[in-house]
Amino acid sequence: MKSKTTSGVTKLKNHIDFSKLIPEEERQIPFIKKVILSHSKKGEWVKSNEIIPLLRHRGLRTGGGRFRSMINHIRINGIIPGLIAGNSGYFISNDPEQIKDYITTLFSREKEIKRVRQSLSKYYTKLITQTIL
Repeated sequence: MKSKTTSGVTKLKNHIDFSKLIPEEERQIPFIKKVILSHSKKGEWVKSNEIIPLLRHRGLRTGGGRFRSMINHIRINGIIPGLIAGNSGYFISNDPEQIKDYITTLFSREKEIKRVRQSLSKYYTKLITQTIL
């Protein structure tokens, strides 16, 4: 549920688990797999802004965030082994060195997200401490 906008930022009252797919999204997973496989077989990367319009044409109302949730579902469940992402889009890699580099990139991003969470947690503690005093 959304609350009022503060300085242009919409706050969420309740956390929504964006990792869970709705049935309509789950039904599109084989199609997404087909599109990514067809590009990768040609040695091409495919961008989300190429796939999302195809999904919309198929009747799925989706955007970037929900599409990333579908991609995460594909990765976590091993539906497309070796699926990596970069500035060029998505690609299936069977190159151990490329997979290793991507794992290193993910680890670095994970550490940075943790640092942001820790910083916000400190700020939150400061805010509630000031409110109580």
